[in-house]
Amino acid sequence: MRSKLVHVWFVVCVVGPAFACVGCKVGFISPEDYIQMGKSFQNKGDYEQAAKHFQMAVDRARCTGDKWQRAGALELLGVVYYAQGKYTEAQSHLEQAVAAFKEAKGPDDVSVAVAIKNLAWFHLQRGNYSEAKSSYDRALDIADKALGPAHPQLGVLKNDQALAYQLDGDLAGAERLFWEAISIFESLEKPSENTNLALANSLRNLGRLYLEQKRWAEAEAVLKRTLGLLKGLGTADADLHKSVLQDHERAVQALEEKR
Repeated sequence: MRSKLVHVWFVVCVVGPAFACVGCKVGFISPEDYIQMGKSFQNKGDYEQAAKHFQMAVDRARCTGDKWQRAGALELLGVVYYAQGKYTEAQSHLEQAVAAFKEAKGPDDVSVAVAIKNLAWFHLQRGNYSEAKSSYDRALDIADKALGPAHPQLGVLKNDQALAYQLDGDLAGAERLFWEAISIFESLEKPSENTNLALANSLRNLGRLYLEQKRWAEAEAVLKRTLGLLKGLGTADADLHKSVLQDHERAVQALEEKR
C-alpha cells in the first residue's frame, strides 16, 4: 500500500547559516517521518518514491535546521540513486552526506567514519580502487580515534579495505589487512553472533585470496577453520556456508592433484 500524506504544505524557506526557516509551521511532517516513509518505499523496491521522500526529508531538515537528519537523508538518497544506476547523483549525495555529518557532529565523530565508509564502498563497486583505498584510510583513521583500535567496527572496515587492496592488485597489503581484521574479531572477550559472522567472512575472504595466489595449503587450512566456525553458528548464514564449502573443496582438490 502506498503511503499517503494527509496534508501537503508549501513553505518558502529563508535559509541562513543554520538553515533556519521562517516559514516552518508546528505540526509539519518531520524529517524523520519522511525518512521512514522513504525507507518503506526503498524496502519495497520503489526507488523513485523513496528518493522523493528522502529529498523531502533533506528539504524539511534544512528548513528546521536539523543537521543530523539532513545528513542521514542525504546518505540515504545516495544509496537509492546507486540502486537506480544514477551513479553521478549517488556519488554527489554520498559526498554531501560526509560534509553534512561533519557539520552536524564534528570531523572526528564516528558518523563521519561511517559516511566515508559508504563513499568508499561506492568507489569499490564502481571499480575506483584508488579512491576506495583512500576513503577507507580516512574512515579507519577517524574510527580508530572515536572507537579505539579493538572495536569490531574497525575489523569490518579493515576487511572492506582489504578487498579494495586485493582488487587493486596489492595482494600483500590485502593479506595484512585481512589478518588485522581477524585479529580484532578474535580479541573480543564476548563475541556476538554478528561479530563471529564477521570473523567468518574475513577468514573466507583470506582463503579466497590464498586461492587466487594458488597457495592451496594455506587456503585449505583457513577455509577449514571457517567451516568449523560456521558450523558452531548453525544456519546463521547458509549462503556463506555454501560458498566456503565450495572454496574449501577447490583447495582440497588442488592439493590432491599436486600429490
